[in-house]
Amino acid sequence: WENEYAFGIDDKDHKLTFCGYCDFLRAIFDAQNQDGNRNDVLFDDFTDLYGYSPLTISFQDQSAGEPDNWIWDFGDMQGVANEQNPEHTFYNFSDEPAQFNISLKVSKDDDSDITIKNKLITVYPAGYNMTPVPDFDFEQITNSPPYRIDFNNYSSGPIQEFEWDFGDENTNNTDFEPLHFYEGPGTYDITLTLNPGYADEEYITKTIQITASSGISSEVDFSWWCPDADNP
Repeated sequence: WENEYAFGIDDKDHKLTFCGYCDFLRAIFDAQNQDGNRNDVLFDDFTDLYGYSPLTISFQDQSAGEPDNWIWDFGDMQGVANEQNPEHTFYNFSDEPAQFNISLKVSKDDDSDITIKNKLITVYPAGYNMTPVPDFDFEQITNSPPYRIDFNNYSSGPIQEFEWDFGDENTNNTDFEPLHFYEGPGTYDITLTLNPGYADEEYITKTIQITASSGISSEVDFSWWCPDADNP
């Protein structure tokens, strides 16, 4: 191990701390599902794994310090594994997604270390729709600057985050149903992106044409009458 890897991990905050030595024990692991989608669990750079039940995950020990004992806890109350590179199958018999915390404890002689990743594995029930479906429409509320547009969100499926790109300089709105003001009339491409958290993002783009009104007419039509004082 080179000096650049001489760091420790704070299990609570996943903060890096330099220790100055290269041969101390450090628990690190990778994970991979059957489709070959890798998840490098290194320091605090985590990416979740997900799939349908039953979901088989292969774990690869990458710990520093040459440990000779491993204790894997897969968070599903099915016991622990002591192999260096185990394979584990996760099940979900419920109607909703289930998440599992994974921990690896390594030891050698009197030294030990543990790393924990909360909610690393998400297992969906068989047949569960993991794909969110984005959809929205909009309505122009004002016909003079700033032009107000209200958005209605009709998206469905498992969604954790929304991101709106309004086609102008303001592209970072995460509201469910935002309103937006445009400075001038014109054509704008609006994109709504859905992030389910444990599946691929989905997005939809629609085009809006903002028009300006001709303003209030200066010609006013009205009628009037004056009663005859002699003939009230």
